[in-house]
Amino acid sequence: MHYMALDKSKQAEIENLFSSVFTVSEGEEEGRSIGRLASALSKNIDGQEIICFGAYDGESLIGAIFFTLLEYNIPAQIFLLSPTVLKDILSLFISCSQISASGRKQTFSIIYLTLIF
Repeated sequence: MHYMALDKSKQAEIENLFSSVFTVSEGEEEGRSIGRLASALSKNIDGQEIICFGAYDGESLIGAIFFTLLEYNIPAQIFLLSPTVLKDILSLFISCSQISASGRKQTFSIIYLTLIF
C-alpha cells in the first residue's frame, strides 16, 4: 500500500471510490450524492484549501481523504476531515499515519479508529 497526494486529474477515480463506498453503506441514492460531492471537491483540489490524499493497493485507489480548510476567527488552520475507504480492506489501515505532500512544509498526522464491519 502506498499513499500519495491526489490532484484534479484523479477526479473520476475519487468520485467512483466515494460513490461505491457510500452506495454499499448508505444505499444507491446516497452513494450518488456523495460521489457528486467528492467529484466537486476533486475538481477544486488546489493543495491549499482543498487537499486530497489517496491510498493505493497497486494501481487501485482503495481509500481517500479530503482536508477542506475551514475559516474561523482564531489563529489556527482548521481542516474538515472527509475520509472513505473500501469496506473489504478497512482492517488493513493502521491507527496512525503521517502523510506529507511533496513540496509542502506541513505534515498531517492522522489518527483514526479502524472499524471492522
